[in-house]
Amino acid sequence: MERPQLAAVLRRLSTHLRPDVAKVVAACADAMIAADNDEALAERIFANNRTKKQREALQKAVELLSTLTSLDEDRHGLRSIVSVLSTPPAKPARPAPQLASNAAKIHVATELVERFAAELDEARLDRDRFVALHRQLNDAKRVNTPTLQRIAQVFLQHDTKYSGRKKALDDILRRHHDLLRIAAQDQMLDRLR
Repeated sequence: MERPQLAAVLRRLSTHLRPDVAKVVAACADAMIAADNDEALAERIFANNRTKKQREALQKAVELLSTLTSLDEDRHGLRSIVSVLSTPPAKPARPAPQLASNAAKIHVATELVERFAAELDEARLDRDRFVALHRQLNDAKRVNTPTLQRIAQVFLQHDTKYSGRKKALDDILRRHHDLLRIAAQDQMLDRLR
């Protein structure tokens, strides 16, 4: 490697060092370009580092450069480490949900759907019984949201997709009121005949 290229590498290296050592390494890079030979380079560096702190920083820089020259034989190993470290690790994939536990939940939900749909159908004209059933459906601890949505679909006999509890509960109640109104109209027509 020629001196200008080596100086560029040292400048890049100096950006990763603590400030006092970085100054010395950057000064070495500058002196490397200005000096013709290694003795002239050493004279320039020693001339610029006269205080005790500067000499200590120079000693650290020399130790660093010595370590770098000893790594020359292990260049291939270092390159593989650098290539591995330069690519961040992939995020681990989330485990798939357990199918057995989900199947058990679906089975319980299916039983609730059938039971509540049948009870709602039987109580469609009985206000008190329907209100009691509606309260049970409104209790999220007793009937979870997916089960409630499926109950609404079965009772209302349609496949509307619900995003929450409120719309499903409102639709069930609206159907009850519609059925009561139709029954009242039928009774009124029967009286008129």
